[in-house]
Parts: sequence; structure tokens; C-alpha cells
Amino acid sequence: IVGGDIKGRRGVNLPGAYLSVSSITEKDRKDLEFGIKNKVDFIALSFVRRPDDIIELRNILNKAKLSAGIIAKIETPEAVENIDKIIELADGIMVARGDLAIEVPAEDVPLIQKMIIEKCNKAGKPVITATQMLESMIKSPVPTRAEISDVANAILDGTDAIMLSEETTLGDYPVEAVKVMYKVARRVESDFVHGKINGEKKLRTDSSKDTADAITGEAVDIASGVDARFIIGLTESGFSARMISRYRPAQDIIAMTPNKNTFNKLILSYGIVPVLIPKFRTLNEAMVIIRNHFLKNKLAKKGDKVVVVAGMPFGKKGATNMILVEKM
Repeated sequence: IVGGDIKGRRGVNLPGAYLSVSSITEKDRKDLEFGIKNKVDFIALSFVRRPDDIIELRNILNKAKLSAGIIAKIETPEAVENIDKIIELADGIMVARGDLAIEVPAEDVPLIQKMIIEKCNKAGKPVITATQMLESMIKSPVPTRAEISDVANAILDGTDAIMLSEETTLGDYPVEAVKVMYKVARRVESDFVHGKINGEKKLRTDSSKDTADAITGEAVDIASGVDARFIIGLTESGFSARMISRYRPAQDIIAMTPNKNTFNKLILSYGIVPVLIPKFRTLNEAMVIIRNHFLKNKLAKKGDKVVVVAGMPFGKKGATNMILVEKM
């Protein structure tokens, strides 16, 4: 037993204890009222343990008619045990390593992190790696070399986002911490773009009979083969764009959607640039919108190739069933 001071406004961890109470506390409910009132895009639920926790929060949001995405923070052994179902029900996952390392042996955390990231990649769900990424920068203007490697390896593992915590909320060098994280991310991602790191391998080892899996995987191959400038996902729900994102293609993924909620949420997924477009009824109308957007904004020039992924009938979730190669 190691003694220490107890400070106010701190959480209490009970490693190994399985609690029957809801993960949504009274304070959470008050915070939810604020989030609902301000129409937030995401709500992160702390100390998720069971799939029922996600269902309970979803019911609250549905009752309030708020379509915010749910981010499940994985901080307990019970959540790790139930991770497959939690990933299925949530809109994204946060690997909250600080509390998780209290609840499970610290040496298990890197393996759990890699496992969760891989499962999220395969499911097309965004995953955030968080806590103590640049902790020394709370008091120091420069990070340790180990922290640089930690950030880089999270990206190499396939995380969609990397998150700062006390470095920016309490630290003396918040701007410097953001700059360091940005520089590391850009450097590591440049190797994805130049093909030095194969981000597709682990997803393609398992053959899939799912149409969307097959279509999005082939779209990435085709984009590389025809030297396309962009991969465009015409999407209502964001599903097709997230499926493409899993493969970490060299091309930017342009997710064109008429849905404002989808537009806001897609910014969390790796490599996706969301674009809000007018509603369309036919594929021909959509192609006119695409050409006008790219040529008007000088994002492409005549003759450039783009790969378009879509689903017909448009608007049906998971209906990705079409690949087009178009010249601007």
C-alpha cells in the first residue's frame, strides 16, 4: 500500500470491482442538458462498462431529438471485455489510457490500445487515443523522446485522432504542445502518403463478403492504379467515407454530403475532408455538383481523374455499391 494525499473533485477507482449502477451519473445528466441545449456534435461517455450504457445514452439523445455521436471512453476491464458490442453501438471510441492503466495492469495498456484501434479500423468507427501523450509539456516547452514515439506509434497503429488533455487545459505550454503533436502527425502521415507504410495490409488479410467492404477496398486500389487526385464518397450517413478512410489511401477522401450532421461528424475520421452539398435526386445531378465544386474552387483541373464511391438508392445506410472513375 502506498499512501498519499486525497484532493477534492477527484474520481475514485475501484480496480477489479464490477458495479451494477449506470455509467451515467447525475452530473452527467446535467451536462447532457447543456449538450442538448447547445446541439453538440459528440458526447463522450466516461467509464462505459456495458453495451447497455450506450443504449441508455442513445435513448436519452433520441428522446431529446439530438443526433449527436456517442464516443465511448474505454477505461475499465469490463469495457474491454465487451469491446466488440460497444464498438458496434457507439459512433466512436476513445482509448482513455490514464484511468485504464489504473484498472488494468499498466503493461497491458499498449496491447489493449492496439487491439481496440484495429477493431475500430475494421468497423470503420473513428478511434481517439488520449491521455498523457505529451504529459511532460505541462511544465516543459519540449517533450521527451518517448512521448514523441508514443504519439507516432498511435498514428502508425491506425488511430484517427490524438488528443491532448492536461497539456492544454492546465499546462504552461498549450500552444507548443499542439504544435509538437501537429508536427509529429504530419511527419508520420507523410510516410503513409508516400507508400512507405502499408496501412491497408491488416484490413485486407481477412476476405469479406460484405459489399461495402469490397467496394471501398477496390476503390482505393483503383484510385492508386489510375493515379486519381481524389477519392469522393457521396454519402448521406458518412458510412462509405469512413469505410474508405480505414485503408489510409494516399489521396484525400472528399466526403460530399447534403446532411449537416454527417458533415460535422466526419471531421473526426482520418483523412476525410467533408463538403456540404445541395440535395440531389439522381447520380447525374450529383456528378454536376462534383464537377462544379472541384473546378470552381480550383481543386482539380480538366483531365484530372477522381474515383467516386456511392450507393444507390442514395440515402440508404450501408448501400455502398458503385464505383465510378471520372475525368474532370
